[in-house]
Amino acid sequence: MLTFMQESQTNKTADALSSNKMARLHDIVDRMLEPHGKSSDRHRAGLAASGRLLPPFDINRPNEHETKADFNAELAVVTKSLEQVTSLIDTMLVNAKQDDGVAPEIQRLSGILNRKLRENAAGLEVSSASDLVRQNLAEAGGYTTFLMVLLDMQLALQDRARELEDQKSKFWNLSYRAPDYFARFLALNLARLYCQQVGAIPTYGTSGETGEPSTDFCRALKEVYAVLDHEVNEREHARWAVSQLTERDVETRQEGLLGSLVGMTLRETEEETLAALTRSAGRKSLDG
Repeated sequence: MLTFMQESQTNKTADALSSNKMARLHDIVDRMLEPHGKSSDRHRAGLAASGRLLPPFDINRPNEHETKADFNAELAVVTKSLEQVTSLIDTMLVNAKQDDGVAPEIQRLSGILNRKLRENAAGLEVSSASDLVRQNLAEAGGYTTFLMVLLDMQLALQDRARELEDQKSKFWNLSYRAPDYFARFLALNLARLYCQQVGAIPTYGTSGETGEPSTDFCRALKEVYAVLDHEVNEREHARWAVSQLTERDVETRQEGLLGSLVGMTLRETEEETLAALTRSAGRKSLDG
């Protein structure tokens, strides 16, 4: 039922990327920097705990949902599920309490349900971990155990509801169509990497004849989107990213391991990046 909760927080873009695609990202950065005598520093990018190569810049999606419609769909499911789980807990637990103990109808019903659960579990062919859990639940006293699971589920849903409210305030509480945050995030981080390695703000543009990217940065960004299976217009987001850069981005070099890992300077915190993404969401002149 709750497929919307399947590792939405832990399944980061970089973690899910294959080794081949990770290497391709470094190759893309190589081609972007080669005319300037630079290359992607795979050694400084380092390795993850698993031993896999890390990306040349931060590629982890800042927002979990592609669109506001996707966000609203999950929010509706979480809200409705929380209401229903809470209602069921109230029926099984809260309304069952009396001053002198558990209501007799609940005592009677729980005994009947426990017996039926054990009977059903006895004929269950255990072929998976889920089957084993169901069997153990029945043997441990299905009614009470199920109630405890419901309480755990209620806490998980409340947790997720808080996360979604946080996402809403950061990304989706807009009166107009939200920008593609992921596309902007990638463009901004690649542009910063270019600044820090080349010592100049990148340019963007397309060929008047073919419509293809005509600058090293634009070509690289188009390839990055392709590797990450994100189909967008690279020129629009390249233009936006360049508009966010200042001479400080050129003057400030990467310092330490953190800067090289995420393709950002230490002064550029996660909060500053988020502020750039959301602040410029209202700058419609840059949205094309």
